[in-house]
Amino acid sequence: MSSSAGQRVVLVEDDGSLLTLLMLELEQQGYTVQGFGTGEAALAGATRCPALLVLDYQLPGINGLTLLAALRERFPGVPALVISGEHDVVHTPEWLATRGAAFLSKPFRRDHFLEAVARQLSPASQAQGAPQGRIGV
Repeated sequence: MSSSAGQRVVLVEDDGSLLTLLMLELEQQGYTVQGFGTGEAALAGATRCPALLVLDYQLPGINGLTLLAALRERFPGVPALVISGEHDVVHTPEWLATRGAAFLSKPFRRDHFLEAVARQLSPASQAQGAPQGRIGV
């Protein structure tokens, strides 16, 4: 059995096709995934503490960083992966790393995404309290 078996991931992505694809990829790896198309929906629906947050930066309504802060109030210390196609994101990957979040730039390959998820969930990453910063390109 995989070490990912049953680990809960909250995934927030406003592109419906990408949300579906990423949910399927994670479920095939054994994760239990709660997917949301907006930050507001995630705030309303994410009631159980996940093992990982995967948040799109550019969301309608509240953005991924605002959502990260709100979910961290509810679930302190949960690791996070912020994904974005915006290459001029105001908050650098290093800034995210100081807040316990890694950054993965879109578009990304499937293996880069799954590696980033696994890295954020690894005991070494969690013990250090901070992720690796930018993952993939």
